[in-house]
Amino acid sequence: VITFEQKADADKQRFEDRELAQKQRQQDLNQSILSRENDRTIADAKRLADDLNAEKQRNMSRALEESRYKQERQRYFDELLISYLNDIGQLLKENNGSLTSNPASAALARAKTLQIAPHIGPVRVAQLIHFLYDAGQLTRGKNPLDVSGTYFHGVDLSTSSLRHISLVGAYMNNSSFTGQDVSEGDFHNTHLNGADFSKANCTNTSFSEATMIDANFSQAILHLATFSHVQLIRANFSQANFTNIMFESANMMETDFSHTSLFSIKFSKVDLTKAKFNAATISSYYSHVSFFQSNMQHTNFSKSYIPRSRFVECSLIGADFREVELFRAYFEYCDIDNVNFTGSQLGSATFNRSSLAFTALINTGLEETMFPFSELSYANLSGACCYECGKQCNSGCEWRNILTRHNIILCNGTIYRDNSIVRSHLIQYNTSVKNEWDEVSLFPPVVGRVYQN
Repeated sequence: VITFEQKADADKQRFEDRELAQKQRQQDLNQSILSRENDRTIADAKRLADDLNAEKQRNMSRALEESRYKQERQRYFDELLISYLNDIGQLLKENNGSLTSNPASAALARAKTLQIAPHIGPVRVAQLIHFLYDAGQLTRGKNPLDVSGTYFHGVDLSTSSLRHISLVGAYMNNSSFTGQDVSEGDFHNTHLNGADFSKANCTNTSFSEATMIDANFSQAILHLATFSHVQLIRANFSQANFTNIMFESANMMETDFSHTSLFSIKFSKVDLTKAKFNAATISSYYSHVSFFQSNMQHTNFSKSYIPRSRFVECSLIGADFREVELFRAYFEYCDIDNVNFTGSQLGSATFNRSSLAFTALINTGLEETMFPFSELSYANLSGACCYECGKQCNSGCEWRNILTRHNIILCNGTIYRDNSIVRSHLIQYNTSVKNEWDEVSLFPPVVGRVYQN
């Protein structure tokens, strides 16, 4: 017979056994989960390590293959160059040292050069050019080999002198001639965008019809060099030395001539929009700079020394001539509207048949300056010195034959009123300034002095 106490003890024991069994099962389950997670982590780490090792192996194999490929490719290009040199050498032997003496050999040499140059890289191309040059096949004036259309991009030719070299019509973008002597060279119709001629000697070198956008001629010697029909947008001529140069029918927008030394330079029909001539100087009393039918809108001439300069039929709208030495300068048929001459010296300068509307002549030296048949409407002459400073308005400024002087701000700050407006329209660039002004000049000139009001 089981008593109630025994039954209660048995039930309690069973409950405790169940609790212990449940805890044990939970511990076993947790341990199993932890074990599986550890196994999974170990497996993931092993798999990741295997993947990394495999990737490293693949990278090493790829790098090795690429290295072998590059080596084989370099050997192939070396063999191409050696084969080319051997073939050209044989042609030279067969033609008494001249590839161009025989039309067939000239055509063959040109074809081989055209075919090999784009593939062998700039270092070997430089070797190829030096070989042809040293063999006398790229000498200007001696029937040089025709390399027009050949791709010589990015070559570095700054290691040796290249006097009289002829590279007519070649593509040589981003090539370097830094510090080298390329005098008497011929780069006619050559593509030289981004080329570097800094500190190079370009004496009597021809760049006619060349394309030289962003080219660098800083500190170069440019004596008697030829720049006709060239593209020189954003070119850099800073601190270069110019002597007896003519830029003709050229596009030179945003070109930098700052701090250059100029001797007898002429610009004819050149677009110099936003060009920089700041701090440029005339190197000799007997020299000058002249501009003919050129566009120089918003060009910077500030702090330059260019006395005796000539500007004929030019557009100078918005140009900056602050603190410029323009003694005896001559302007004829020019549009000089909105130009800033503040602080400049314009003694004995002549502005003939030109428009200076809204031009700033503040604090300028205007001793013996003449404005025949020119328009000065709304010009600002505050502080200008027509004769001795301090007497500019007391004695008056005698400028005869001025077309209009309506609303001129005089040197003492007062405004001159003139109701006779002869010319009511502005000259536009791309029209003939001379023709427009000849038409305007049919009106009777306003003759007299500008007096203080």
